[in-house]
Amino acid sequence: MHEVIDRTATFQKMAMERIMTDTRLRGSLTDEQAKQLLGWGVAQLNQVALKTEGLDDASAETMMDEQMSAVTRILRYANKLTEPHNLGNPEEEAWLTESFQSSLAQWQGYPVGTMLTQQLASCLRTGDRDIIFQQLMDMLLADSMATEIIATDRLVSDNLAVVMEQEEE
Repeated sequence: MHEVIDRTATFQKMAMERIMTDTRLRGSLTDEQAKQLLGWGVAQLNQVALKTEGLDDASAETMMDEQMSAVTRILRYANKLTEPHNLGNPEEEAWLTESFQSSLAQWQGYPVGTMLTQQLASCLRTGDRDIIFQQLMDMLLADSMATEIIATDRLVSDNLAVVMEQEEE
């Protein structure tokens, strides 16, 4: 058990170091934006590290590597979408938007909502990097909130079922 906890902590530390030291993930962002975006990435990978606890070492390492690549890809595309030289270039914006959405959908396990996609397109038309960044964060956090809501619903459902069983007895 102690070995699994050590491995999880090692994975969490490795993920944080990889994200914090990769300048491609934050190069065009303000310090506050970088803190928000990288914080999201670290939080996601901390959760992945916790999910490896029941796995053998080889499976855990594979899962962590795959998920770390997926998260860093999302962060890289988010950063690129705010780079000044990409703004105003419709072809580059379209390619980066598609790449970001595809990476995010792969991570989430379901497609990005049409409304969020349309909002991002509107933000890109403004050329305002702060507005674009906020929309990207809204897209990332929408998944986190949906996951939290689903988990809460399951918890409530499970607890309600237990309570109902107790009442029947």
